[in-house]
Amino acid sequence: MLSNRTPEEFSKVLESIDLQQSKQPPVEKWQPQNEVSVDISIDSDGQWFYQGRPMKRKSAVRLFSSIIRQEGDLYFLVTPVEKARLKVADVPFVIVSWEQYLNERQQPMVVVHSSVGHQTVLSAQHPLVLVRKTSNQQEQHIPYVVLQRGLRAKVRRSVFYQLIEQGQPVEDGGLSKIVLRSGDESFELGRFDTEE
Repeated sequence: MLSNRTPEEFSKVLESIDLQQSKQPPVEKWQPQNEVSVDISIDSDGQWFYQGRPMKRKSAVRLFSSIIRQEGDLYFLVTPVEKARLKVADVPFVIVSWEQYLNERQQPMVVVHSSVGHQTVLSAQHPLVLVRKTSNQQEQHIPYVVLQRGLRAKVRRSVFYQLIEQGQPVEDGGLSKIVLRSGDESFELGRFDTEE
C-alpha cells in the first residue's frame, strides 16, 4: 500500500514545480524564421540520440527538452533565431515514476515525474489521457500525460500498472471503469463491459 505524503510535503512539491516552470524559456513567444538541420532523434522509450548514438549527458538532454515546441505533428528545438526539427518516434518524454500526496483537504494528489526531470500534478490542466492507437493490427489505449505547453509524455508501462493498482472501480451504464483520482479530477485508466 502506498503511503500518502503530507500536505506540507505537497506544498513543497508545488513550490518546486513553480520554480521549475519559472525557469522555462518562453519558446511559445519565439518565432524564428531560420530552420536548420540537426540529427537529433527521440525513440519511443524517450531515449535521445545524436547522429544515431545515445546522448549520455543528461544536462544536454534537459537543456534541449526545455526548448521543444510542437507544431502540428512535428517537434522542433527552438531558439529566438532558429529552429531545428527533431525526429520523434512517438512523443519526446516518458513518465518514469509517480508519488501520491494529500492536499490540504486530505484529497490524494498524484505527481508524475518524466525522464528529463519534469514534475507535474495530474489535474484538469495536466490530465492523464488514453489515446487509441493501432499497432500490428492490435488496437491499444496508450496512456499519456499532458505537460507544459501541451507537450505529452507517454506513461511507462510499469508506472501505468502501478497507477491502475491505485485506481478505483466505478460503474457507468453497464461499463466498469478504473479511475484514478487526483484532487477533484478523475482520470479513466481502463474500462470493461460488465453485462453478459
